[in-house]
Amino acid sequence: MKRIAYPFFMLLLAVAFMASCVKGEGTEFEGYDDTAIVGFSITQATVTKYTKTKAGDKDSVYFQKITPTKIQFSINQLENTIYNNEALPYGTNAKKLLGNFTTRYGGIVYLKDLKTNNPVYYNSTDTLDLSSEREVLVYSSNGTYKRSYKLKLNVQVAQPDSFQWKDALTSDANLASLTGMRMVNFSGKMFVFGVNGNSVKAYSTATNDGKTWAAISPNITFDANFAQNVVKKDNALFSINGTTIYKSSDATTWTAVGSTSVTRLFAADSNNLYGLNASNEVLRSSDNGATWTAETLDSNKNNFPSVNVFGFESKIESTPTLSSLVVVGNLSNNIGDGTQKQVTWSKVVDSSNGALNNAWSFYGFPSNSNNRLPELVNMQVAQYGQLLLATGAETLTGTNNKQVQRLYVSKDWGVTWSKSTDIQLVNLAANSTSQVAMAVDADNYLWLVYGTTGKVYKGIQGRFVK
Repeated sequence: MKRIAYPFFMLLLAVAFMASCVKGEGTEFEGYDDTAIVGFSITQATVTKYTKTKAGDKDSVYFQKITPTKIQFSINQLENTIYNNEALPYGTNAKKLLGNFTTRYGGIVYLKDLKTNNPVYYNSTDTLDLSSEREVLVYSSNGTYKRSYKLKLNVQVAQPDSFQWKDALTSDANLASLTGMRMVNFSGKMFVFGVNGNSVKAYSTATNDGKTWAAISPNITFDANFAQNVVKKDNALFSINGTTIYKSSDATTWTAVGSTSVTRLFAADSNNLYGLNASNEVLRSSDNGATWTAETLDSNKNNFPSVNVFGFESKIESTPTLSSLVVVGNLSNNIGDGTQKQVTWSKVVDSSNGALNNAWSFYGFPSNSNNRLPELVNMQVAQYGQLLLATGAETLTGTNNKQVQRLYVSKDWGVTWSKSTDIQLVNLAANSTSQVAMAVDADNYLWLVYGTTGKVYKGIQGRFVK
């Protein structure tokens, strides 16, 4: 693309000449004085692919030409910007592309040269360099009008299925002293609640930080079970202190909502809180914990988890008023004896007016025990994209010691589980502990906070890197 601006003026002369000729034949057309870019697409790109040799012992690289016409580009005519929301594949050579512009009224496209900043006429057969933001000019066919756009190409900057941990963000003495932790992503911060001796403490850090943790100074004294009852609903945190439900918008100031027989808060959906009473009956509150009604189960209530319980709501795309609420947790019998405790339940939540309240469904006990989580003491569960991840302390082979060793993954919302091969904990120098907290922030970073060492890690899968 080396044809600099002067050919454009020759083109305008030619247009003017043709216009005069046409006029001489009795036609008044002299070209349009308005134009805009109304479409753009990448018609060809080269992608570097990484794979293994047939023997599987060496890395191999090859190049593939693709036609990514399904990648849609948006054009904001108010801000004069052109961009793609869906990124091109990782490995795309952004310096050697072919593209096509569509203009209104036969507008003529030029791009500012990356070195000289001079306008260069663009033809769809020219190699297009979009490795950095480009200024695109479109001239009206009669040369009296010009419009400028900013064109930015988004390319995946990491392999979609790769997962990269950041180095340990910190080693915090306050976090190291916590047991029975629970971490929540709330209001742009990560909050960790946990037991320190005879008291429950809480600490927070901004999601873009992780190195500096501030102590929370609440207006109430947290009881021993407070940490395990913390649940996020909309723009508030809820927990139980004694026999009272409390609500907070900042984790510092807690307001009593009402007295309750609920002994465990375990989940929330868009409209309701869910809890258990001392008899392991499931209860629901639609008024933020002021009053509670019994839920219907399709199986024995003793199969409902009451320890390390985590709930996850996901919208059902085909029906906007419906969502699925999945709950994963441990049974409370004989904790620490090594037998499997994990169970999964779910219910369909209907938020439409006059909707029926659906029963909870038990997933049952898998016939193959390998599809069920091993006993994970202090189990943590988090939703990561369309996956559920779980970790906790499990018995070290040949010993009676329990340590956090690995992550487990469920690709079917808790029906079956297996060891994660994509996200490994083996390289983290903090596994010699039985205490851990895990959560995911709004930018899809997975966070781990380890007790004993106080080390904090966060990592992200390539498909979520911005």
